[in-house]
Amino acid sequence: GERTKANGQTQNNNRFRQPCQWNLYLFAESKRHKYQQKTGDTEMIVSKPMVLINRSESIHRSVIFLLAVFLFFFLSIPAYSTIRYVKAENATPVYPFTSWETASDSLQKVVNMCESGDTIMIGSGIYRELVRSERTNISLSFIGTDVDSCIFDLSGFSPNAEFVFLYVYHSINVENLNFTTTTQMNDHYGIFVGFSPFPQNINVRNCLFSNLDKCIDAPKASGEISDNYFYKVNNAIKNSDRPSGEFIKIYNNTIIRSGETAIRCSFGLIHNNWVIFDQGVGIQGSGFFRSEQQIYNNFITKIIPPAYYFGLLDAEGKIINNVIIGVGVGIRPIGSEIKNNVIAYCSEAAIRFTSPGHSLNNNINFNSFYQNNLISYDLSLFNPDTTIYYTSDPMFENQDSNNFLLQMFSPLINAGDPNILDVDG
Repeated sequence: GERTKANGQTQNNNRFRQPCQWNLYLFAESKRHKYQQKTGDTEMIVSKPMVLINRSESIHRSVIFLLAVFLFFFLSIPAYSTIRYVKAENATPVYPFTSWETASDSLQKVVNMCESGDTIMIGSGIYRELVRSERTNISLSFIGTDVDSCIFDLSGFSPNAEFVFLYVYHSINVENLNFTTTTQMNDHYGIFVGFSPFPQNINVRNCLFSNLDKCIDAPKASGEISDNYFYKVNNAIKNSDRPSGEFIKIYNNTIIRSGETAIRCSFGLIHNNWVIFDQGVGIQGSGFFRSEQQIYNNFITKIIPPAYYFGLLDAEGKIINNVIIGVGVGIRPIGSEIKNNVIAYCSEAAIRFTSPGHSLNNNINFNSFYQNNLISYDLSLFNPDTTIYYTSDPMFENQDSNNFLLQMFSPLINAGDPNILDVDG
């Protein structure tokens, strides 16, 4: 069967896309006119209709035509994006902010003047302004030079009111930025993507979020959220509605000590995330409306077990190869395929169904349940031939150091779904 591999390390890749290169291929076809000349007569005779040809005028018209074609294609090519610079407390800001020497001292000033496709490079420093962009059909990139020193700090704002550092209505790319606020209970956001009539794409990579109530809230966006680190936040990632484009991908994130819902995503691919929460939920679907999730290879636990909290809540789709340990309820599914998971030390039940309707159309096979209070309140839904190891220790390599690879003689090796190809056992 599949082995669960949890990796909490983040990556620090400071790369962004370069402008596209365009090649123009202009093709012009010239028509040949056949002339017939009478012997001893200077009059030119051409095929019908009878026209007297002036060569210089014909060449002039051809040149004008070619210039018009070239101009049409040239105007059809999108302009190259511009890189603009922001540096906290820069003493020499000069419009249009296209170098570090002339960098803006305000992120909002640059956002106001940017065109779609522009990149905003953000230098080291502490930024305390609220940034808002209300245009809809554009895309901007916010790239920090260093994730540890490019700090967006909301701690100077009242914790009792809602404040959002980066509030946009359009597609964005965000990399290498550090969002933080006061350690008091607050209503502060890192990134919020408001409603737009146009498709939205959000890519957030290699960022740090700490102490915020909500970190990334992008209800209908497509895109990728990856390689980020969240610490002592209430809600790390929220993507609650069906996007107009492809489903979002949420992967390789580390979420430590979340207080409400670490990841809430109704339509998306959620894999290879580490979630160690204080209370609340690890990964949540919709519950009231239909969800469609693919939840693979995640590690979910509560920091101080046992407690009445959920590893996966209202998950609907494919739940495969996850490790869920030390929560109240491991999985509360809705019509899902549940395979190759290790669910252990749950204080209430490994799998629980809230209503009879939620227990329909589930495919629960090849899972390992170890030292749970109950496997489920309704074991009739489980195939005893493919439900493995109620009591055997999974034999993780070193659970105390968060190494959940299987030891050489683990009873789970080669005990999972035989239809899944796993070359190393």
